Amino acid sequence: MIIAEIEVDDENKDYRILGSYEEFCRLDRKPDEEVNEKELKENIEIEIDGQKIPFCYTYRFKKGKHTIKYIQKGNNLKNMCYMFIQTDLKSIVLSKFNTENVTDMSHLFIESESLENINISNLNTKNLTNLHKMFKGCISLKSIDLSKFNTQNVTDMALLFCKCKKLTDINLTGLNLQKATDIHSMFALCGSLKKIDVSSFNTENVEDMSDMFSNCKSLTELDLSNFNTKNVKEMGIMFEKCKNLKKLNLSKFTTQDDTLMDEMFRYCYALKKDAVVCSDKNILKQLDSDIEFNSQNEDSD
Repeated sequence: MIIAEIEVDDENKDYRILGSYEEFCRLDRKPDEEVNEKELKENIEIEIDGQKIPFCYTYRFKKGKHTIKYIQKGNNLKNMCYMFIQTDLKSIVLSKFNTENVTDMSHLFIESESLENINISNLNTKNLTNLHKMFKGCISLKSIDLSKFNTQNVTDMALLFCKCKKLTDINLTGLNLQKATDIHSMFALCGSLKKIDVSSFNTENVEDMSDMFSNCKSLTELDLSNFNTKNVKEMGIMFEKCKNLKKLNLSKFTTQDDTLMDEMFRYCYALKKDAVVCSDKNILKQLDSDIEFNSQNEDSD
């Protein structure tokens, strides 16, 4: 069972409580990806304030706070992709939902801008392979705990927390990146994050980490000394517009001559070369180029 809460102040408005078929199809989809509308209808029943209602994506409430329950029928749900896209929910608890067969949670809460609290503790996520854009655009979310989140089989974590503008507290100790190949834009536009602990990250299979921390304007230091970049092909604009970043540890970073790293440090105005721990000649060359650009353009930004 999933339990959610919603606050209603307009009785003449339809509030979204599930991801709609139209929104699901509107966003960029791969041709071979299946729409999960039928799967949701077959596996989910909805109760509002204790009363069962017909399956729907939007609902017209009376003013006040309401409780929504999404009751599981069997354990056949494999695809939770877009399940709560652009909903009006304020809080949601998934900790009692059976996800042992779920493989896809990509776009799960994408652009649910009213969502302040998400509890996903104790979920069985051993079969997950896709977390692409799971929390992207949750602009009201302030904290998230993934310490018990099993991601041992996940390959795509790109844009996972992108544009979570108010996020200040994040526990990533449960994230296992052993099979991840794409983590680009993972924290992009997380402008309130003052620290990010990625010491548990195993990045040996990652190919794309471009834009990973771009626009994290509250970060002052970042330790990536555990990062293995031997297979990385793209790291362009990785730290772009981290305007307050003053210390950066890239001590184990290695690159090839064809590794893409354009504008890697562009607009990092507070970052000086002697505050960057790195021995890779390609990265140091890019750092020199970007520091020179920054010094010439700081006043115009």
